[in-house]
Amino acid sequence: MDDPSTPLIGRFGHCSQELVNLMLIGEATSNVFDGTRWLGDDPSSGFLVRGVDSERVGLPPIGFLSELEPMRYLSVGLLYKNPDFPIWVLGSPTHYTMIFSADRSDSQLSDEASLEQQVRKVFVENSIDEGGASPQLSDC
Repeated sequence: MDDPSTPLIGRFGHCSQELVNLMLIGEATSNVFDGTRWLGDDPSSGFLVRGVDSERVGLPPIGFLSELEPMRYLSVGLLYKNPDFPIWVLGSPTHYTMIFSADRSDSQLSDEASLEQQVRKVFVENSIDEGGASPQLSDC
């Protein structure tokens, strides 16, 4: 957990993201993005926050989606969006819903979609504001 003093059960008896991640991937990480990120401009003075790390947990068997992602409150990583089985927990501010498909291939990316996601990931990693404007493109 990013903050070890954070309770697993939050206000009003709601489940914390750490508890959801503990149930889905076996680790109580505080975030749903892929890998780790530094908060702050300088990694030497910033704070390292953890998300879903494929090297530690592998491919999640069940995915996670959030109603907050379209509003840009958080970013769900590709590991949670493309789990091993076509089952996802959909998180909203007040409850959770389970969605699924009977076709296992629905959780797998096509070759074309996989390439697009790799390109998007590289673009976001090299952009100023996580996908808005790229430093290389803005210098043109």
